[in-house]
Parts: sequence; C-alpha cells; structure tokens
Amino acid sequence: MLSRQSNPVAVNEKNIVNHELANLLQKIHFSCKVNNLKTIGIYSELPGEGKSHVLIGLAYFLSKIYHEKILIADCKLFGDPLLDRIKTTNPQHNEKIVKETVYKNVQILNISSLSRSSEDDKEVLFYRLSKVLEALKDEYSLILINSSSPTSAEDRSNLLVVTDGAIMVKTKKSLGGNKSTRVEDMLRDHQINLMGMIFNKKG
Repeated sequence: MLSRQSNPVAVNEKNIVNHELANLLQKIHFSCKVNNLKTIGIYSELPGEGKSHVLIGLAYFLSKIYHEKILIADCKLFGDPLLDRIKTTNPQHNEKIVKETVYKNVQILNISSLSRSSEDDKEVLFYRLSKVLEALKDEYSLILINSSSPTSAEDRSNLLVVTDGAIMVKTKKSLGGNKSTRVEDMLRDHQINLMGMIFNKKG
C-alpha cells in the first residue's frame, strides 16, 4: 500500500494514496471526530517490516488532508529511532521532550527522552510514557504510537501504553502460519481494536 520512501513529502501523492489507504485515512479521521479516538498503535509481527515508514506517512497525510494535529510517540528503545529519520525544526539536544517536525502540525517525542537514570528498565519507561500521553492527549487530534511489538506472551511492557486502536504492518515474511496472529491475539487480549492492516510490498 505504501511505496517505501524515506520522505513521504518527496513522493508524488498519487503514487502513495491508493484506494485502500484513502479508506483507512478516512476511517481514522472519522473515528477521531465521531468516536473520540485519541491513540493508535502501529504494530508488526517482525522487526523491519516498515512500521516507522508507515507511521510517518500516516502522520503526514492525516495532517495534510484532514488538518489534524498529530503527535508521534516513538517507543523504539533500540535500533533506528524516528528522530534520526524525520527532520525536526528545533535542536534534538534541547530540553523539550516534544519536538516540532518539518511537517506542519506533526510533533514527535521519543521514549528515551523520559529516562532519568541508566538503570531505568523498560516497564518504568513505558509507564512514564503512558502518563505523559495521558496528560498530552487533549492537545492533539491524534497520537500515533510507533510500538515496539511484543515478541512473546511475556513481553507486554509496551502494551502498558493504552491505545484506542491498532494498525498492523505486514510483509510477505509475516503473512501465513501461526506467527501472523500472535501480536493480533495479544491486542485482542488487551481489548485493543484492530482497525486495519497495511501490507508493505517492499518489506
């Protein structure tokens, strides 16, 4: 559904917004306005399936097409943080935990900015993030959460960040077999509404 590009703005929108994606954007917008949906988590079964790329694209188009004010909450503790992939207009080393991006009405915060000690464990950070998002949610039309997908039934720390809805990103690697339903089962166990699935053809 999405062409894999590092910068959605640089791509012709006709190449990205196909019928299925347009319907998903409309569904998200409708749920925000009518059902008071405030937070959506972006999940995948496996690492490297394009969650970050999909999230940036959704934030850009929701802000551009529907003029929504979007907060991106990046829950990635390891690997490539979104702050390295999306340009900010204020210095990344300043004290603000929420940073402006070059996309109008899109701001970002990274979970690592909530760390107070090198001894903070994952559950502590996700608990702090849940409290910050609860305090901030009325300032935004929607909060999109770049979730660190759980890899086992025991690894549910990131689900402490309560979301109203979820979107799954899948590739050929995660389609088929029992693996494709593991994260979805966890979402259902936590009563998180699965709103849709994006198939990343390039993953």
